[in-house]
Amino acid sequence: MKKLLKILPLCGLFLLSPGARAQNTYTNPVMDFDMPDPTVICADDGSFYLYATEGHGYSIPIVRSFDLVNWERVGAAFSKETRPTFEPKGGLWAPDINRLKKNYLLYYSMSYWGGSKTCGIGVATADNPQGPFKDHGPLFRSNTIGVFNSIDPEFVRERGRNYLFWGSFWGIYAVELTKDGLAVKAGSEPKQIAGGAFEATYIHKRDGYYYLFASIGSCCEGLNSTYTTVVGRSRSLMGPYTDKSGKGMTTATRWSSGAATGSQAPGTTPTSSPTRRATTGCSITPWIPATRGAANCCSTRSSGSTDGRRSARDTLRILRNRLPFFKP
Repeated sequence: MKKLLKILPLCGLFLLSPGARAQNTYTNPVMDFDMPDPTVICADDGSFYLYATEGHGYSIPIVRSFDLVNWERVGAAFSKETRPTFEPKGGLWAPDINRLKKNYLLYYSMSYWGGSKTCGIGVATADNPQGPFKDHGPLFRSNTIGVFNSIDPEFVRERGRNYLFWGSFWGIYAVELTKDGLAVKAGSEPKQIAGGAFEATYIHKRDGYYYLFASIGSCCEGLNSTYTTVVGRSRSLMGPYTDKSGKGMTTATRWSSGAATGSQAPGTTPTSSPTRRATTGCSITPWIPATRGAANCCSTRSSGSTDGRRSARDTLRILRNRLPFFKP
């Protein structure tokens, strides 16, 4: 749940149903329908809008809530006529919603299984969180920016400058964007932030540290999935990020036997794709594990969607109980 960390302090709400506030509890799932890879923003009226990976006839579905617990469908970011087309066989995955001045910026991935060489990240804008969103096309594709498997965008605005972080199991990268966030800034080159063990990054700043949340493991094998959330931190937005034992995230490339063991540098072509099945345990010792298991690691499987996935974006299910700086 990428934006939840940012919106809770602004809106002053926690994951509590109206009838359960006295007990300070709520019941998961807060949605009983499939909404993978959610991203949330708080609108001017105090309501929350959630956007998710395309599915069930919705080209990036949109749901709304006033308490982060009770949700209603309000539409989709794109219609059949306005849906992006730069990856002809691609689906719209892992969106990232943001507010920049008067515009809502919706970054999205466009890919398909096996499409890691040509997938990419696009951006659309609207003046209302319900849309309609106007697509501005791709910011870049894997084969144009030189980063294999360019999906899972994360927009960060820092000191008046705009950045995009992205990547999935071939390294986490960052690049500076233009002032309007609609293009890569001229002369900006991708910088590797974390290694090939991670995908779906989210960055949160607190008390002088930048915390980089990411997902590791196999995401899409139902109850057999090993997908889980880990985190490192840095004094600088661009790293280096380390776990609490001091191990750097840039070199973390832990895979099962026979899998690729390194992230790809810009401009290189991998000889084979890495397996999504991780080894037992975590690749780093996290500062704030999502759930605790063996070796102080994130080991409990959860269902961020109906197929058992949970990513760094799916923090609705763990935020209030697991992150001490968000206790009510």
